[in-house]
Amino acid sequence: MRSCWGPKPRPRPEDQFVIGEVPNAEWRWEPAFREALLSWLRELQWEPGMGQVTFVELALDFEAHSGRAMPASPGAELQVVVLSLHERARVLRTALAVLQRHVTAGTLVRGAMTTKARSLVPLGAGTLPGLTARPYFARRQAMREQLQALAAYCEERWIGKIGRQELSFGVSSEGETLEVPAAGDRRPS
Repeated sequence: MRSCWGPKPRPRPEDQFVIGEVPNAEWRWEPAFREALLSWLRELQWEPGMGQVTFVELALDFEAHSGRAMPASPGAELQVVVLSLHERARVLRTALAVLQRHVTAGTLVRGAMTTKARSLVPLGAGTLPGLTARPYFARRQAMREQLQALAAYCEERWIGKIGRQELSFGVSSEGETLEVPAAGDRRPS
Protein backbone atom coordinates (compact mmCIF):
# COMPACT_ATOMS: atom_id res chain seq x y z
CA MET A 1 0.00 0.00 0.00
CA ARG A 2 2.66 2.45 -1.02
CA SER A 3 -0.23 4.58 -2.20
CA CYS A 4 -0.81 5.64 1.45
CA TRP A 5 2.76 5.75 2.83
CA GLY A 6 6.18 6.85 1.74
CA PRO A 7 7.23 9.66 -0.55
CA LYS A 8 5.17 10.47 -3.59
CA PRO A 9 7.14 10.44 -6.84
CA ARG A 10 7.51 13.49 -9.00
CA PRO A 11 4.75 13.96 -11.58
CA ARG A 12 5.52 12.33 -14.92
CA PRO A 13 4.45 13.72 -18.30
CA GLU A 14 2.64 10.45 -19.13
CA ASP A 15 0.29 11.08 -16.18
CA GLN A 16 -1.12 14.15 -17.97
CA PHE A 17 -4.18 14.16 -20.25
CA VAL A 18 -6.29 16.55 -22.29
CA ILE A 19 -10.09 16.44 -22.34
CA GLY A 20 -12.11 17.86 -25.21
CA GLU A 21 -15.49 19.52 -24.76
CA VAL A 22 -18.00 17.21 -23.08
CA PRO A 23 -21.54 17.93 -24.33
CA ASN A 24 -24.17 18.65 -21.67
CA ALA A 25 -26.27 15.84 -23.13
CA GLU A 26 -23.58 13.37 -22.05
CA TRP A 27 -22.51 15.04 -18.79
CA ARG A 28 -25.76 15.20 -16.84
CA TRP A 29 -24.20 16.11 -13.49
CA GLU A 30 -23.45 19.67 -12.46
CA PRO A 31 -20.35 21.23 -14.08
CA ALA A 32 -18.71 21.70 -10.66
CA PHE A 33 -18.51 17.90 -10.27
CA ARG A 34 -16.69 17.61 -13.61
CA GLU A 35 -14.21 20.32 -12.61
CA ALA A 36 -13.59 18.70 -9.21
CA LEU A 37 -13.14 15.31 -10.87
CA LEU A 38 -10.66 16.65 -13.42
CA SER A 39 -8.71 18.46 -10.69
CA TRP A 40 -8.45 15.21 -8.70
CA LEU A 41 -7.49 13.15 -11.77
CA ARG A 42 -4.71 15.61 -12.64
CA GLU A 43 -3.26 15.23 -9.15
CA LEU A 44 -3.16 11.43 -9.25
CA GLN A 45 0.19 9.79 -9.93
CA TRP A 46 0.31 6.11 -10.80
CA GLU A 47 2.52 3.49 -9.21
CA PRO A 48 4.91 1.83 -11.64
CA GLY A 49 4.20 -1.80 -12.49
CA MET A 50 1.03 -3.73 -11.92
CA GLY A 51 -1.34 -3.14 -9.05
CA GLN A 52 -5.04 -2.84 -8.45
CA VAL A 53 -7.39 -0.28 -6.97
CA THR A 54 -11.14 -0.46 -6.43
CA PHE A 55 -13.53 2.26 -7.46
CA VAL A 56 -14.55 2.39 -3.77
CA GLU A 57 -11.02 3.53 -2.87
CA LEU A 58 -10.93 5.98 -5.75
CA ALA A 59 -14.31 7.45 -4.77
CA LEU A 60 -13.14 7.95 -1.18
CA ASP A 61 -9.94 9.66 -2.38
CA PHE A 62 -11.94 11.89 -4.72
CA GLU A 63 -14.23 12.95 -1.85
CA ALA A 64 -11.25 13.67 0.41
CA HIS A 65 -9.54 15.69 -2.33
CA SER A 66 -12.59 17.68 -3.42
CA GLY A 67 -14.14 18.16 0.02
CA ARG A 68 -17.51 17.21 -1.43
CA ALA A 69 -19.62 14.07 -1.46
CA MET A 70 -20.02 12.06 -4.64
CA PRO A 71 -23.25 13.23 -6.30
CA ALA A 72 -26.11 10.85 -7.02
CA SER A 73 -26.63 9.50 -10.52
CA PRO A 74 -28.44 12.02 -12.71
CA GLY A 75 -31.46 9.71 -13.00
CA ALA A 76 -31.75 9.01 -9.26
CA GLU A 77 -35.08 9.83 -7.60
CA LEU A 78 -33.39 11.44 -4.60
CA GLN A 79 -30.51 13.77 -5.42
CA VAL A 80 -29.63 14.87 -1.89
CA VAL A 81 -28.79 11.64 -0.09
CA VAL A 82 -25.69 10.02 1.37
CA LEU A 83 -24.68 7.32 -1.09
CA SER A 84 -23.46 3.87 -0.10
CA LEU A 85 -19.83 3.04 -0.87
CA HIS A 86 -20.90 0.83 -3.76
CA GLU A 87 -23.11 3.57 -5.24
CA ARG A 88 -20.29 6.13 -4.91
CA ALA A 89 -18.01 3.71 -6.77
CA ARG A 90 -20.65 3.17 -9.48
CA VAL A 91 -21.16 6.92 -9.98
CA LEU A 92 -17.39 7.47 -10.25
CA ARG A 93 -17.02 4.62 -12.75
CA THR A 94 -19.86 6.06 -14.87
CA ALA A 95 -18.43 9.61 -14.76
CA LEU A 96 -14.96 8.35 -15.72
CA ALA A 97 -16.44 6.44 -18.66
CA VAL A 98 -18.11 9.64 -19.92
CA LEU A 99 -14.88 11.62 -19.59
CA GLN A 100 -12.80 8.83 -21.18
CA ARG A 101 -14.77 9.16 -24.43
CA HIS A 102 -13.53 12.76 -24.72
CA VAL A 103 -9.80 12.32 -23.98
CA THR A 104 -7.86 13.83 -26.86
CA ALA A 105 -4.34 13.25 -25.53
CA GLY A 106 -2.78 11.21 -22.74
CA THR A 107 -4.50 8.76 -20.43
CA LEU A 108 -7.29 9.61 -18.02
CA VAL A 109 -6.57 6.64 -15.72
CA ARG A 110 -4.00 3.85 -15.93
CA GLY A 111 -4.82 0.21 -16.29
CA ALA A 112 -7.89 -1.56 -17.58
CA MET A 113 -11.22 -1.91 -15.84
CA THR A 114 -11.70 -5.16 -13.95
CA THR A 115 -14.61 -6.60 -12.02
CA LYS A 116 -12.30 -8.39 -9.58
CA ALA A 117 -9.90 -5.85 -8.07
CA ARG A 118 -8.46 -7.47 -4.94
CA SER A 119 -6.89 -4.45 -3.24
CA LEU A 120 -9.39 -4.45 -0.33
CA VAL A 121 -9.38 -8.24 0.21
CA PRO A 122 -6.63 -8.04 2.87
CA LEU A 123 -8.89 -5.67 4.82
CA GLY A 124 -11.75 -8.16 4.78
CA ALA A 125 -13.71 -6.98 1.73
CA GLY A 126 -14.40 -9.07 -1.33
CA THR A 127 -13.28 -8.46 -4.88
CA LEU A 128 -14.83 -5.31 -6.35
CA PRO A 129 -14.85 -3.43 -9.66
CA GLY A 130 -11.74 -1.33 -10.17
CA LEU A 131 -8.61 -0.81 -12.24
CA THR A 132 -5.54 -2.95 -12.93
CA ALA A 133 -3.22 -0.10 -11.93
CA ARG A 134 -2.85 1.70 -8.60
CA PRO A 135 -2.39 5.44 -8.01
CA TYR A 136 -0.72 7.23 -5.15
CA PHE A 137 -3.78 8.68 -3.46
CA ALA A 138 -4.20 12.45 -3.63
CA ARG A 139 -5.18 12.72 0.06
CA ARG A 140 -3.07 10.04 1.66
CA GLN A 141 -3.70 10.77 5.36
CA ALA A 142 -7.46 10.80 4.81
CA MET A 143 -7.21 7.53 2.87
CA ARG A 144 -5.20 5.86 5.66
CA GLU A 145 -7.96 6.80 8.10
CA GLN A 146 -10.72 5.67 5.70
CA LEU A 147 -9.03 2.33 5.03
CA GLN A 148 -8.48 1.73 8.75
CA ALA A 149 -12.17 2.44 9.39
CA LEU A 150 -13.12 0.12 6.53
CA ALA A 151 -10.92 -2.66 7.94
CA ALA A 152 -12.55 -2.25 11.38
CA TYR A 153 -16.01 -2.36 9.80
CA CYS A 154 -15.16 -5.53 7.82
CA GLU A 155 -13.77 -7.16 10.96
CA GLU A 156 -16.93 -6.33 12.93
CA ARG A 157 -19.11 -7.75 10.16
CA TRP A 158 -16.97 -10.89 9.96
CA ILE A 159 -17.18 -11.46 13.72
CA GLY A 160 -20.92 -10.87 13.58
CA LYS A 161 -21.34 -13.43 10.80
CA ILE A 162 -19.41 -16.27 12.37
CA GLY A 163 -20.44 -15.49 15.94
CA ARG A 164 -18.42 -15.34 19.11
CA GLN A 165 -18.86 -19.05 19.90
CA GLU A 166 -17.28 -20.01 16.58
CA LEU A 167 -14.25 -17.88 17.47
CA SER A 168 -13.70 -19.72 20.75
CA PHE A 169 -11.62 -22.45 19.12
CA GLY A 170 -13.17 -25.01 21.49
CA VAL A 171 -12.38 -23.11 24.71
CA SER A 172 -15.02 -21.40 26.83
CA SER A 173 -14.52 -18.06 28.54
CA GLU A 174 -13.95 -19.88 31.86
CA GLY A 175 -11.12 -21.96 30.40
CA GLU A 176 -13.03 -25.28 30.23
CA THR A 177 -13.07 -27.23 27.00
CA LEU A 178 -16.26 -27.09 24.95
CA GLU A 179 -17.61 -30.03 23.02
CA VAL A 180 -16.70 -29.51 19.38
CA PRO A 181 -19.05 -31.26 16.93
CA ALA A 182 -17.57 -33.91 14.65
CA ALA A 183 -17.25 -33.14 10.97
CA GLY A 184 -20.65 -33.26 9.32
CA ASP A 185 -22.60 -33.02 12.61
CA ARG A 186 -25.01 -30.15 13.01
CA ARG A 187 -25.13 -27.98 16.07
CA PRO A 188 -28.46 -27.77 17.85
CA SER A 189 -30.24 -24.50 17.05
